[in-house]
Amino acid sequence: MNTAQKKENHSIGCNVTDCRYNCRMEACCSLDQIDVKKETQNATSEHSTCCHSFECK
Repeated sequence: MNTAQKKENHSIGCNVTDCRYNCRMEACCSLDQIDVKKETQNATSEHSTCCHSFECK
């Protein structure tokens, strides 16, 4: 998917510009939905979770 084909999803904010789904100009994701998973046994903060929809550019 090239940048011209990306459709901004303003319901998913994202500033990870290394991700192929990031829309830099809008600081949001171009996916319809994302997959968030726990990175630790007990999620207690944002650092305990991670976007598993990430794909490196």
